[in-house]
Amino acid sequence: MPAATPPVSRLRGPWLWGAVLLGMAALFVVRVVYNVGEDLAGGNAHEIPERLFEEVTGTVLALPVVAAVVWLARRVPFVQPRWTRPVAAQSAAFVAVTTLHTTAMLVAREALAPAFGFDGYEARFTLARYAYEAANAFPVMLALVGGLALADHLLAARERERRADALERSLLEAELRALRLQLQPHFLFNALNTISSTMYDDPAAADALLERLAELLRTSLRTTHAHQVPLRDELALLEQYLGLMRARFGDRLDVAVDAAPDALGVLVPSMLLQPLVENAVRHGGVAWRGRSAVRETARRDGGALAKSEAKRS
Repeated sequence: MPAATPPVSRLRGPWLWGAVLLGMAALFVVRVVYNVGEDLAGGNAHEIPERLFEEVTGTVLALPVVAAVVWLARRVPFVQPRWTRPVAAQSAAFVAVTTLHTTAMLVAREALAPAFGFDGYEARFTLARYAYEAANAFPVMLALVGGLALADHLLAARERERRADALERSLLEAELRALRLQLQPHFLFNALNTISSTMYDDPAAADALLERLAELLRTSLRTTHAHQVPLRDELALLEQYLGLMRARFGDRLDVAVDAAPDALGVLVPSMLLQPLVENAVRHGGVAWRGRSAVRETARRDGGALAKSEAKRS
C-alpha cells in the first residue's frame, strides 16, 4: 500500500509576508494608540515614552517569532483530514516561542533602557510576567494561525476549482474530437453517395459536385486542429455543403440561413451545423415529397449563442 501523500501548503509568495507585516504594523498602531490613550486618560502622560519603548522592542523582537509561526504553518499545514498534528505542533511552538520571546524582550529592555534614558527601568523575570506575556500573545497567535489556516484552505479550494475547470475543458475537448471523428467520415460517405447517384444521370452535375466536395474538404482540413471556430466560418463551411445539396436537388431544396450579425463572431464547435442541416434535409421529405424547406436561425444572448437550430418544413 503506497504511503499517503503529505499535505502541501499553498502559502507562498511575497503577498504572504506582505500581509503578515501589514497585520503586525496594524496591531502595533492599535496597541500604541490604546496604551497612550490609557496613560493620557489616567493622568500618566510621563509614562508614554516608556510605553513606546516597550511596544517598539516587543514588536521588533516579535518579527522572528512570527516568521517561525508562518514557517511552521507552511511545513505542517491545516489543510488535511486530521488536525491533531498541526494543532499539537502549533501548541508546542506557542509555548516555546512565547517563552523565548519574553526572555529576549526582558533582556533587551534591561540592556537598552539606560541608552534611552530609563535608568530606573527594571525587568522582572518572574513566572507571573511569563504568564502575562503568554496571555497577551495567545489571541495574536490564535488570529495568526487561524488566518494562515483559512488562507491555505481558500487557496486549496481555488486550486481544486481550477483543476476541475481544466478537467472539464479537457473532457469537452475530447468529446468534440470524438464527435468530429464520427462526423467527418459520415459526411464524406454521404457526399460520395450523392455524387455516385448523380454521375450516370448528369455527369456535368457530378463533376461540379466533385469540385465543391474538394473545396469543402480543403476548408475542413484548415480547421482540423480547431475545436471551436467563429460562427461566420461555420456558416461558410455550411454554405459549401449546401452547394452540394443544391447541385443534387436543384429548386426542390429551399434552404435559408438567418443569423444575427452580432452572433457571427461567437465561437461554436467546428462541424456543428452541417449534420444538423443534413438531418433536416434527409428527413424533410425532398426525396419523396419532391420539395423541402430548411430554415437555420442563430441568435446571440450576451457572450453566448442562445439559439442555433435547423428546422424543416
